[in-house]
Order: sequence, then structure tokens, then C-alpha cells
Amino acid sequence: MAFEMDGEFVLPATREQVWKALNDPDVLCRCIQGCQALERTGENSFKADVKMKIGPVSSVFSGNVDLLDLDPPASYRIQGKGDGGAAGFAKGGAKVTLNDTEGGTLLRYDINADIGGKLAQLGGRLINGVAKRQADLFFESFAAEFGPEKEEGRKEGRSVAQGDVGSIASRPSQSSVRGSAPATPWAWFIALAVAIVAGFLLGRSEADTAWVVAMVVLAVISAGAGFRAGRG
Repeated sequence: MAFEMDGEFVLPATREQVWKALNDPDVLCRCIQGCQALERTGENSFKADVKMKIGPVSSVFSGNVDLLDLDPPASYRIQGKGDGGAAGFAKGGAKVTLNDTEGGTLLRYDINADIGGKLAQLGGRLINGVAKRQADLFFESFAAEFGPEKEEGRKEGRSVAQGDVGSIASRPSQSSVRGSAPATPWAWFIALAVAIVAGFLLGRSEADTAWVVAMVVLAVISAGAGFRAGRG
């Protein structure tokens, strides 16, 4: 099953300010529920540990991503892969760009991933819906780090999940985000992974498959991790 997601955010800050803001792992970790650590494992590679608890079960999900084609403060590309054995696999990448626009900076991301095995049985509707909801939650948390007195940013995004039986697409959505810097896509990617895993566990209780879901998002949506690699 192919998963695609893209979106745009107009942020009230310069590209340099946006890039720099995305270099603060402490702020990003505070915005991800259950985040235990965000650390650099190489010049252009990162690892994230996120703990989540559903009922009596508590688990820590880890993911690794590689950052490619860095061009601060303009763009970067992410590449990653997750393999859960019999549960399935996920691999893909994302492109993120920053462009000057009226009132600040336009951040755009394009994500593409291939999902196989049992993981694909989750279906596009579940992945698509959870992704959109979790994205909004993360952006609100990140924006709150900069105080309510800041200007409002405008977000527009859409996502599409394609499976064997056709395509499921969500209508473009718009919402307001307050803050002086954007919610970094890579941190949001991790938050999204946790949300998808939670939704899957609640519905199916298959830990192995859930882990692969986490890796999908960590590997693909961690697109944002690239900004942090830019190091301003």
C-alpha cells in the first residue's frame, strides 16, 4: 500500500528563524507526548524514543532517520525504512522546503511511503484520519511554546492513502496555529507515529504490527528531522 501526504504552513518568521527554531530538541520533545529522547547519532542521522501507554501496556518505540541533500535554510530530504518481520515493512522518504512569502515563511512537505505485510491491512482510512488529527495536535503544542501573543500562522494540508481497493483522500483542511516558529515536521512525524500506533493497538492489539506502523511514520514523516540537521 502506498501512503502519500503533503501540506503547507505559512509561518510568521524568516527562513533563518524557522530553521534555527527547528534545532531545539528540548522544545520539540516537550511537544511530543511520551517523548523520552531526541538525539543525534551521526552528522546527518537521528534517533527518537517515544514511550506510550495504552491500558496496562507500556512500550517505547524507537526510530532512526537519515538526512540527505541538506540546503539550509531552504530544503532537505529524509530517507528511512522499518522492518517488522512477519508483521510487515515500511520504507519511504520526504522532501521539505522553506520559501519566503508574505508575512513570513512557507513550509511545504511531501511524503511518500510503501507499506507491506500485515501493516497494509490497517487501511488508508485509519492511517489518513489519525495522521490528520495528530498533526493538528502537535502543531498546537509546538506553537504554545512561543506564547499566545504571537501572530497566527495559517496551515493548509491534505493526505492520501492508496490501497489495493482504491484511494481514500481527505479534503484539504485549514486551521490556525499560533507561534513564532513552525512545528517541525520530523517531530510531528514522531507524534503521528505514536498516534497511529495507539489507534491500531486499541483496535487490534498486535504489538508487532503496531511497531511497524511507528517505523513508517518515523521513517517517512520524520521528514521534518531534516530541518534540525540543518543546524541553522
